[in-house]
Amino acid sequence: NVMVLLSDGDDTGSLLSFDDVLDDARRSRVLIYAISVRTDRKGSVVAPSWQMAQLAHATGGRAVAVRDVIGLDQIYRDIAAELFHLYRLGYVPTTRVHDGSWRPVSVRVATRDLAIRTRSGYYAPRAPVNHRRGTGR
Repeated sequence: NVMVLLSDGDDTGSLLSFDDVLDDARRSRVLIYAISVRTDRKGSVVAPSWQMAQLAHATGGRAVAVRDVIGLDQIYRDIAAELFHLYRLGYVPTTRVHDGSWRPVSVRVATRDLAIRTRSGYYAPRAPVNHRRGTGR
């Protein structure tokens, strides 16, 4: 699943804190591509806000800036090309504790010829709740 977030990055009335949004994004397993349409007073492109960049980084997506809507076409094509070339990498963690805690993940490659982007981690599963019912005796 993928979400493309097109925004100027200004928070004008959130009902949730950024930490709550980031937590929900991590749990959702959605790749977020954040496209910033911010410009300064001179009309120059400004980098995406740190919140947009953090959402993209934490989910394995990417944050980019665009000057105007004309540049969106190429950005959308670039995102589509990236999605076409995605693949999954799996592993089995050595820690088998099912506590629902955040587990950071780092992926490294042995060559500088490759560019990789990954999610920053995952939430461990929670142990099932054991509901014992009385025997009624």
